[in-house]
Amino acid sequence: MTTGPAILTALMAPAGQADPYPLYAQARQLGPASAIGDGWFLVTGYAAVSQVLRDPGFGLPDPRPDGWGQDGSELGLLSRSILRANPPDHPRMRSLVSQVFTPRRVAALQPAIENAVDALLSRLAEAGEPTDFMAEFAFRLPVTVICELLGVPAADQDRFRPLAADLTEALEATAASAGPSPAAATAPR
Repeated sequence: MTTGPAILTALMAPAGQADPYPLYAQARQLGPASAIGDGWFLVTGYAAVSQVLRDPGFGLPDPRPDGWGQDGSELGLLSRSILRANPPDHPRMRSLVSQVFTPRRVAALQPAIENAVDALLSRLAEAGEPTDFMAEFAFRLPVTVICELLGVPAADQDRFRPLAADLTEALEATAASAGPSPAAATAPR
């Protein structure tokens, strides 16, 4: 049987990202949680992930001792975001965000979301050939909804897609474990 660290390494490789499902099956065979080293765990299954996310004993590690994230850089600022926060900061930030996502506001977005889904499905149908569903629908839909929530005009929404792609890449486990990529470190400001 494959180990948790080997599965995680394979998932981060291009072949694992292209077809992760056999690796997911191997991870599930290890059980709901598998230690992969240095206080990190590979957790599988909805129930186990839900339990870990609600257990305060499974917070994120404290900032790295080398000062990463404290330099004011973009990746440094991201390290202090709600996505990397432990209590008491996380609940405080979450309460601020939840004020925007009220049931009334989410319900008001329904027509815009339905229009976005219809438009994206029409684009897929008009393509007339096999299309990358993730790139042309699954990625575009949440970006479109977020732009709608923020009030970004439809004409400007395409400008946000590369920014969202960059943010997604920064949030990938490889970026978190390796620090800033050479491209990110040399990107023009």
